[in-house]
Amino acid sequence: MHEAWGWAGMGAAFLAAAAAAGRAVRLRELKGTAEGEPMYEDMQVYRAAARFAEGASRAEMAALLNGSYQFDRLRIEETLRRALPGRADADGGYGAFIRAVNRTLGEEVYRSRS
Repeated sequence: MHEAWGWAGMGAAFLAAAAAAGRAVRLRELKGTAEGEPMYEDMQVYRAAARFAEGASRAEMAALLNGSYQFDRLRIEETLRRALPGRADADGGYGAFIRAVNRTLGEEVYRSRS
């Protein structure tokens, strides 16, 4: 029985190390976008746009965008400043939020639902 726990422990350690290595590789690929290289869509931005349209608070929006590789504190503030006037739109500001994100990033990375 004691030996089984040893194998289980080694298996768990291996799986944890493999998962950490996979996250590190993915993070490097995303954070490694150099100036001039294309950015890739981050599904977190679409989730944030949906929450924005539902009326999420500024703090919740900042927390959602903070999880994206494309945003730092200044980009988050700029995006929210640009998007807030669109909250009165028929879609709750979803489209305005996506446009604000694209303007902040300086390229058309995200598409608004039509």
